Amino acid sequence: MTIDETEMTWGILNAYVDGELDLITSAQVAAAAAQDARLAARIATLSKLKASTIALENPVSQVPPLPYGFRQHRRASWRVYGIAAGLALFIAIGLLAWLYLGSRADHDWLDAALTAQRHWIESASKHDVGGTPIVIIGVTRAARPLDLSDAELKLVYVAAAPPLAGSEPMLIGYRGPHGCMVGLWIGLPQAGVGPVPQQFDTGEIRVRAWRDQSTGYALMSKGMNPARIDRLAEAVARLADPKQLIDDSVRFALRDVTKTGAACTV
Repeated sequence: MTIDETEMTWGILNAYVDGELDLITSAQVAAAAAQDARLAARIATLSKLKASTIALENPVSQVPPLPYGFRQHRRASWRVYGIAAGLALFIAIGLLAWLYLGSRADHDWLDAALTAQRHWIESASKHDVGGTPIVIIGVTRAARPLDLSDAELKLVYVAAAPPLAGSEPMLIGYRGPHGCMVGLWIGLPQAGVGPVPQQFDTGEIRVRAWRDQSTGYALMSKGMNPARIDRLAEAVARLADPKQLIDDSVRFALRDVTKTGAACTV
């Protein structure tokens, strides 16, 4: 059984206090309570109510003494429950850590792409490269050149991006007529990214990423209109596809980018 925070009903919490949940579900409730003070307070309230109810139904003076063997059995049962609860909590923490680390590993490519884009932005702020020839920095692998001039974007920068899992990604930088900086990260295809451009915006940088069988791409820009970068990513994905015939339809798609949304703000 798998539950989330929206399913933490009083019925679930009541079953948790009564010890009626399976180990996995019990661990999920315990992990959620550790992160949510209100949820922990509900569990504490239920525990107090149940304790009060038991005390009213069984006054101390009327509770007969338990046989010695039964007392021993109850103590042993509580030890078993304690060990089981500890094991369940350990499993829950391990599962959460595995999911978190797995998610971070899946997005290492995004960190690498953003690092390359930010490095270009910072270096360009110190040196005006808008009208200079292409800057090539440590690029050891060839990539299919992409001409985005129909979208009024000029190729001005090519650099090696941070290494990733033994690969050598690269960043290709384009400048717009108003100074807009568009970076295209090219590396190995990454898990969790599909063949159609997807949004991976982070902070002030908008990101659209996609992949084919052999290559991964991330188109990035700071300050570009969301609708415009969506349209640009669609056109660039067609242009980058080695099976795509570069015809007038692709060029028209690139030209249409300049008519979509507001101009890029720098």
